[in-house]
Amino acid sequence: MKRIRLLLSVLPLFVLIPVLQGQTYQEIWLTSSYDGAVTRSVIMEPDSYTGSPCPLVITLHGMGGDAWAGIAGFGGHANDLGWLAASPDTHGENDPTGMHSLAARAMQHDVLDLIEHMTANWSVDADRVYLTGASMGGMGTAVVAAKYPQIFAAAADWFGPADLAQSYDELWWADFFQEAMEDEIGGPPSQFPEEYSRRSPLEYARNLRHLPFIVCQGKYDFIVPPHHALDLSDEIKLYDPNNFYGVYWTEASHYMAPRHYKQTLQFLGRFTRLGDPPDVILKTDEDHDFYWISVVGSDQDTWRTAEAVPDPVTNELVLATENMAGVIVDAPRASLDPLSPLSVVFSQDCDSAFSLSGLDPASTYTVQRNGSPWQWYTWDPGQAVLEVTVPLTHAGSDPFLIE
Repeated sequence: MKRIRLLLSVLPLFVLIPVLQGQTYQEIWLTSSYDGAVTRSVIMEPDSYTGSPCPLVITLHGMGGDAWAGIAGFGGHANDLGWLAASPDTHGENDPTGMHSLAARAMQHDVLDLIEHMTANWSVDADRVYLTGASMGGMGTAVVAAKYPQIFAAAADWFGPADLAQSYDELWWADFFQEAMEDEIGGPPSQFPEEYSRRSPLEYARNLRHLPFIVCQGKYDFIVPPHHALDLSDEIKLYDPNNFYGVYWTEASHYMAPRHYKQTLQFLGRFTRLGDPPDVILKTDEDHDFYWISVVGSDQDTWRTAEAVPDPVTNELVLATENMAGVIVDAPRASLDPLSPLSVVFSQDCDSAFSLSGLDPASTYTVQRNGSPWQWYTWDPGQAVLEVTVPLTHAGSDPFLIE
């Protein structure tokens, strides 16, 4: 099996599927940027496609499903709208079948890789990329959208578990669900609490503060009980979201009726990607970009958090981090003026550094604190990046003046 996977990784394979309802379906195999695994995706090209930019919807399958199951209900409706649609066989950290990926980091990168492939090979309207999925795919939708909201115009989570450990306990009556979770994660929540936590949308709720997002839930769901939708909704609301559309309730159990696929695309299609938000509240388990911030954790096995609130009137940035070795803020995208004196109030819980990018490469910057020169900084005019190192022993609320 490993030999076959290796061959697939070096040979780009395309399988054309017969035209259905005018649209064309195609299977492709992509090499994961996360772990090198080769996974299949199914792509639907609408019959109206002419090469002009058009929307793209990524659809995620549930537990035990595959890419065909993920795209099945959406393909025809996406064709009617003139959208591209694509669905990956999401793979996990341990389960090679891809049927039980459970919002793993490997699965998250399957989505990112597929979007990158689509934008490189089709004419995709980058401001109208959408994400949706049901059950395990709903959980994956919420996690990916929360970690990478800058990619999407909107996302819709259909009855995905909000807390995976709690879902494990609630499925005591169905051994095959618990066995699938243990095969992928390595054991029950009591043995791997951090891994269950990092796959749970509830942990990332604050990240959904700005993205147009909706949770859809059947009132009589006995597999993912309705409280998961309420729990996620309540947690998102704690962070004063400005584009959260709450819970859409259906008179159903754990399934999507045919009309729900069309309704989901109609909801998503109302939105185009928003510009940079005025503030950032972030919790993540990986180093990556998030709107106008890039984060690097001090400990790769624990959570990183950041809160960044710029004030364009006073040209001040209030920045608070936890478990962050470094954080880079794109000053112009954060509505800060790099040609005027900047003030940064920085708080931390470990040795850390903050950087400002997008500064004026023709300028020379200095850093002061409490009226005295700050010695731990570097200015790279080639990259237009100023890095200020702040040992924990020198932490405090006194602002840094950069001019």
